[in-house]
Amino acid sequence: MAFDRELVIPGLGFDTVESYYAASSPFQFLDALQTRCLIFYAVDDPLFDPSIIPDLEQSARNNPRLDLQLTSFGGHVGYLSSHKTQSSSGDLDPWWAWGRALDWVEFGIPDPQTSWDAPQIRH
Repeated sequence: MAFDRELVIPGLGFDTVESYYAASSPFQFLDALQTRCLIFYAVDDPLFDPSIIPDLEQSARNNPRLDLQLTSFGGHVGYLSSHKTQSSSGDLDPWWAWGRALDWVEFGIPDPQTSWDAPQIRH
């Protein structure tokens, strides 16, 4: 919130962080999307609070064109795996999200038995 208040809000002309969040929230249109849409959301995303997960899940239930893929790890647009992470997780795909997005385009929703969870970084 402090980042937005200091760096984002002044340049965009919003009076408050809350008014910026309300105007930029996807929840105002997710239920009405007419084109299929794949949404990745990582619980460990540092820019979005996990408290939005129930709203994302509700939007996906309300609109069959939304394919929501919740993952435990991935950060903010961070679905890229290092060699160390690939080795420790057993997932050798360095472009984790790209591969899943291309599979979604080609084949549709993944098999429910297949885990789409992003590799966990282990130290």
